[in-house]
Amino acid sequence: MSSSIERAQVLMEQNRADLAQKELLQALPADPENPTLHVLLAMCLADGNKHDEALAHARRAVQLAPEWSVSFRVLARVELAGGHTKPALEAARTAVTMDPEDPVNHVVLAQVRLNAGDWQAALDSADKALSLDPQNQDALNARGMALGRLGRQSDSETTIRASLAENPEDDVTHANLGWSLLQAGKTREAMGHFKEALRINPQ
Repeated sequence: MSSSIERAQVLMEQNRADLAQKELLQALPADPENPTLHVLLAMCLADGNKHDEALAHARRAVQLAPEWSVSFRVLARVELAGGHTKPALEAARTAVTMDPEDPVNHVVLAQVRLNAGDWQAALDSADKALSLDPQNQDALNARGMALGRLGRQSDSETTIRASLAENPEDDVTHANLGWSLLQAGKTREAMGHFKEALRINPQ
């Protein structure tokens, strides 16, 4: 793995997608057929709401590495971020078919199914991800959201609190818990978690 890719991944973990994007763009001319560069660029650009550019890189990654499930799950995430549920679902299903033992593929499928309003299918995908990786925070969040939509508020709250225990500084989990509490009529506590989410990530 190139040093540029390693630096970009560290920056992405620090929620500094803009700097990661610059690092990757500098590396791309020397290695234009590296699918990892295109995958990471797609993720950075999607985070910056540059959906057309992100989609171009995600599709290029699929062209360069059609046997790599990561290419398809990133394509699914980019399509979903752009509001394109149907192609996102197709790409996510392809990723799961290619590598059913990768929990992240099931997480992405769960997230797409949530967006599509298919709550039970989303719960099934989240549960499959958790059977492979019981501490996967994104899977716990997806499970909690699906349970809430299915009217199982107590189970939803319990699941999201478990996710928060794994990472108390995750803004998405605080926001999800806020929504779960709001649906349960616990307005004051919900506001506390929304405020915490904004403290962690003002953007």
